[in-house]
Amino acid sequence: MVLGHLWEALKVWEWDAGTLYMVAVYVSLYCVFLTVIAYTMLRSMSKKEHGVAFFHPYANTCGGGERVLWCAVKALEPSGVPVTIYTGDVESDQDILDRCLTRFNITLSQKPRFVRLKKRKLLEAESWPRFTMLGQSLGSAIVAIEALWQFVPHIFVDTTGCAFTLPLAKLCGCRTAAYVHYPTISGDMLSKVAERRPTYNNDDEITSSVVRTHVKLVYYHIFAFLYGVAGGWFTDVIMVNSTWTGNHIRSIWKTRKDVQVVYPPCDTTRLQQMDIEAKRQRVVISIAQYRPEKDHQRQIEAFRILRQERDDRKKFQDVRLVIIGSCRNSDDEALADWLETYAKDKGVGSHVSILRNVSWDELVAWLGRAEAGVHTMWNEHFGIGVVEMQAAGAIPIAHRSAGPLMDIVVPSYESDQSDHDNTRATGFLATEPEEYAAAMATVLTLPEATKGRMRAQGRSHASECFSEELFDRRF
Repeated sequence: MVLGHLWEALKVWEWDAGTLYMVAVYVSLYCVFLTVIAYTMLRSMSKKEHGVAFFHPYANTCGGGERVLWCAVKALEPSGVPVTIYTGDVESDQDILDRCLTRFNITLSQKPRFVRLKKRKLLEAESWPRFTMLGQSLGSAIVAIEALWQFVPHIFVDTTGCAFTLPLAKLCGCRTAAYVHYPTISGDMLSKVAERRPTYNNDDEITSSVVRTHVKLVYYHIFAFLYGVAGGWFTDVIMVNSTWTGNHIRSIWKTRKDVQVVYPPCDTTRLQQMDIEAKRQRVVISIAQYRPEKDHQRQIEAFRILRQERDDRKKFQDVRLVIIGSCRNSDDEALADWLETYAKDKGVGSHVSILRNVSWDELVAWLGRAEAGVHTMWNEHFGIGVVEMQAAGAIPIAHRSAGPLMDIVVPSYESDQSDHDNTRATGFLATEPEEYAAAMATVLTLPEATKGRMRAQGRSHASECFSEELFDRRF
C-alpha cells in the first residue's frame, strides 16, 4: 500500500525548494541526533538515580493533561518515592505549584523536583513548517536527550504523548511507562487523508490534489510504523485515558502488553457538593483549551442557529454562551481573539463571552449556574470538561465520537425515543451545528423533573467512573 502511494506520487510530484530544504534539514538533524544518542547513553549509565520522572514540558498549562500529571504526582506521595518533572516552564517552582492549586485545587505535601528544559520550542508545530508530526517527534527526542542528560531516573513516565522519548529512556537504562491521552496518529487520520476529507490538519491544498494526497499517505504510513515501534517496543507499562484511545493504541503500537484504561481524574467530589436542584441560569457553558481541534467555531454557529434560524427562536433570545478555556501561547490567544470577532460577525457577539485562564473557583461557579454544557471536538480522546459538566449538573451536549460517545455520555438522550426510554440518559450527543442547536433547545425546554433526573444520572455516572480516588488506585 505504501509503495503504491509512493509510486503514484513520485510519477508526477514536483519537489519545490522548500520541501527539498526541509528534507535536507531532517536528514542532517537525524545524523547529529544518532551521534548524541550514543554519547548520552554512555554518559547516563553512571548517573541513574532513585525516583520517578515525568516528561511533561508544559506542566504549567491548565489543561486536562496537566490535571492528570498533578494527580499522578499526588498519587505517588504515599509511597515516598522522589518525583521529578521535566518541564520547559520558565516560572518559579512555587509559581507552578500555586497555579496547580488555583486551577486544579491540588495541594502536594512533597514538593517535586523540577528539571528545566530549554529546547521546548522544538515541540511546537511552528518550528516544523513541513512534515510537522515527524519534526515534532524528532524535537521531542532532542528534548528528551536534554532531560536525560541532566537526570536519569529509575522510572521514566511520558504523560504528553511523546512516544519517541521512550526508546531514549529505555536505552539509558530506565523502566518506562506512558499515559497516552491521544494517539499521535490513528486509523481515523489515515482514513480522512485517503478519502480526501478536509480538516484542521488536512487542508484544501492537500485534499484538492491527488498527488499531494498520495505523498501525505506515504508519510503518514511511515510515521505510523515508527510511532508503533517507539511506543510498542520500548514501553513497560501502557496506560490510556479512554476506550477509544486504547483501541487505537492497541492497533498502532501492535503490542502484546496489556493496555490499561485509567480514566483521567476529575474533581467530582467538590462538584458533587453543589446543589443539583438549585435553579439555573439560561447559560450554555463550554470548557476546552483554545486550540483549533476543539472546534469552538461550531459552538458559535450552533448558538447562532438557536437564536436566529429556528422556528421557536424567540424562546432563546435571553440565552448566553460562555466559552471558558486556557491559553498556552500567542497562537491560543489569537484564536480566542478570532472567536470574539467571529461571534460579532455572526450577530451573537453580545450574548457570547470568551473567558481565558479562569481560576478553578470561577470555573466551578459557572458550572454550578449553567443549564447545559457544550463540547464539539471530533474524536476527543476523553473529555474531562464533559465529566465536570455531568458532576456539576450542567447537562452535557458532546460530540458523537470517541470518549464522550464510548465512556462519558452513556447512555445519551435520543429525541426519537419516548421519555420513558430516556430515563437513564446522562446527556446529549450531536455532530452538526443543527443537531447541537436542537439539543440546546431541548435542554432549555425540557420539564424540570426530566432535567433533574438527567442531572442525577450524569452525576452518579461521573462519580462512580471518573473520580480522583479511582484514578489514584489505578495509577
